[in-house]
Amino acid sequence: MINDFLLKTKRNPNQEYTLHLFEKCNLACKFCWQDHKASEGVKDVRGKVPALISMIERDSRNEFTINIMGGEIFADDIFDEQLSGDYLYLCIAVDSFVRSRGKKVTFNFVSNLVNNRQKEIDDLFAQLRSRGLNYSLVTSYDPRGRFSKSNFESFKNNIEYFSSEIKCISMLITKPVINLMLTSGGDAYFKYLYEKDFYIYFDYYSPADDFEMMMPSDDDLTVFFKFLVDHFPKVNPIREWIENSNNSMSCRSSKLLLGDGTECMCGNLIKTNKKVSNLFEAQIEANDNSAVELHFLTKYNCMECRHFNRCTLGCFVKHSFSKRSSSGECPFKVTLDYIESI
Repeated sequence: MINDFLLKTKRNPNQEYTLHLFEKCNLACKFCWQDHKASEGVKDVRGKVPALISMIERDSRNEFTINIMGGEIFADDIFDEQLSGDYLYLCIAVDSFVRSRGKKVTFNFVSNLVNNRQKEIDDLFAQLRSRGLNYSLVTSYDPRGRFSKSNFESFKNNIEYFSSEIKCISMLITKPVINLMLTSGGDAYFKYLYEKDFYIYFDYYSPADDFEMMMPSDDDLTVFFKFLVDHFPKVNPIREWIENSNNSMSCRSSKLLLGDGTECMCGNLIKTNKKVSNLFEAQIEANDNSAVELHFLTKYNCMECRHFNRCTLGCFVKHSFSKRSSSGECPFKVTLDYIESI
């Protein structure tokens, strides 16, 4: 396909797979598209192994990242010895398959870190290490619409406890987060994480049922990016734009396996109501991003942009959403121009 030619130098050579093992969660984040009360999949973690291996078997790449997530995989009311054993079984089975083909795999355990299961998590990680499996812990921070006071204390406690295990702390760029950051000059706990030199990545909100409240405009993104450049240049992707002349695109074209067995690429698009799914300028396919990729490249004339090698291109799905407020200027180009000017 033409996209594969145009984006050949931009695609990450490491293929990402994301296992939404279930949707049950101990939080109810305002931006989340999942049903946090649903328990489907909690008792069937091992049953996901054949489908995941089948997906990997069809993949020609040599390195893989498997994001293991829910819902919340370490929630107090479900994470017990049985579920820990299921996670271990899944990792061993997939690692064995991948190694048998001379390839490599890393497992990211994606958690909101609101739990009291430090010992149990430590035990799981120790078993992974003893078997030579590669793993890391990934979490996220949202200063708006996530934590109660007690949940926030639990999160902060686990950030300290697991600090050496944490690979990345992501933050979702929603309109409420942008407003808070610009108004306060940077949320206090975000500043703490930044000063502690955690790897922080600002990720893009993908349209869901709450888009009117959550989705920032292109102008919002531009203002926010410039704010980060001026005040927090070590966060990503800002740091990548400043330091690297060549960057992979931020979209990893992650292949998802949902709790009900659905295979897709953008889970929120499968779960949103029909009203939202019909509001895209490009055709949305469950297992094919080529239409939204080409729409983005054409809309912003990316192939002619002098920043193409440096740019990470953003979320193709977001920029295909017809209800997105846009000034017509590419927020990435404007920001990269700004970086060059200072």
